[in-house]
Amino acid sequence: MILKSSFKRHACAVLSGLILLPCSMAAAAADLPQDFDPVIPAPAEISWPLWQDFKAVQMQDGRVIDDSDPRMITTSEGQSYAMFFALAANDRPAFDALLNFCESKLKRPDGLYAWLYGRNEQGEDVILDDNDAADSDLFIAYCLLEGGRIWQDETLTRRGMELLQQMRPLLRRVSHLGLVILPGMYGYEDQEKGTLELNPSYYPHFILKRLAQADAHWQETVAGAQRVILRSSPNGAVPDWAVFDQRGHYQIDHSAQGAYNAIRVYLFAGMVDQRDPYYLQLRQHFAPLIQTVRLLKTAPAHVGVNDLSFAAIGPYYLTAAFLPYLRTDKSAALLRTELYRSGMIPKRYYGNVLTLFALGFDEGRWYFDRSGQLMLPRQDP
Repeated sequence: MILKSSFKRHACAVLSGLILLPCSMAAAAADLPQDFDPVIPAPAEISWPLWQDFKAVQMQDGRVIDDSDPRMITTSEGQSYAMFFALAANDRPAFDALLNFCESKLKRPDGLYAWLYGRNEQGEDVILDDNDAADSDLFIAYCLLEGGRIWQDETLTRRGMELLQQMRPLLRRVSHLGLVILPGMYGYEDQEKGTLELNPSYYPHFILKRLAQADAHWQETVAGAQRVILRSSPNGAVPDWAVFDQRGHYQIDHSAQGAYNAIRVYLFAGMVDQRDPYYLQLRQHFAPLIQTVRLLKTAPAHVGVNDLSFAAIGPYYLTAAFLPYLRTDKSAALLRTELYRSGMIPKRYYGNVLTLFALGFDEGRWYFDRSGQLMLPRQDP
């Protein structure tokens, strides 16, 4: 939807003010809500209604189905997110069913997971694209390691460590950038141009911190991912995709947009432990967008990375990505109301998972410690 001119002028004025005022990043950050205690215990004996709704709307026999696509697709991303929610809800049966689907239907010969499964033209449910998606592999490895720790299951831990080993071929060392993770096993390196195409939303900080704790080989990916996110968003807006050369230089694309991929960067960054210096750094870095959402009570669907311009707002669920920053602000009341009102909606897979992430964190159903471990209220001393 294209914004009406008056609304568009107002939005641009907000963004322009944030960009042009002296020390705009720091000033905008200072005006954000004060830091909050992320631990708001939800009694362990109370179920998670939204998770139950998600399972009813989105899952069948351990498979997350995106029914907005006529092929009734399942992505490794959807499986990995649902595994996380099942872990946070202490729902071991759902976790096991989701993992079993990954292992039996999506697992490739190299141990990684094909990213796309669904109905082909013959009406058969098959793998439609066998390339992996690194964000899903990372999330699954995280869930296996944390599931092994929380449920004291060595089988899960061993599979998590095995998956980390199998992901090593995705790692690339780039001069002045560090150790980075390709988005998939193939299709993201241009040998002729000497460039890599990376996806900043694939690198949740808490996941990389936890994986680095489990396997020292991954320690350098934490700093590498930070550089990818910060260098590709010089004005505070993250692109969906970012190209870097072999010297670690971000290749500026004046048409670059941040949309449905990039929105997850803000969401996951808002969940980082506030004692981690990276949390404040990102909160200040993303201040222009956080302030814009706070003032306009909605999030843009597509943001111009180079000038912070936008001409359209997106589905309301995109605003969920900013709830972690606005929890103590009065604007959060409207956001919560709208997210709870809409709930889990059929044919809206992506909106449902963003809503679950935002409201689950907001309700205090989990938080992450400085090492990236998943902390649940029932585990608190």
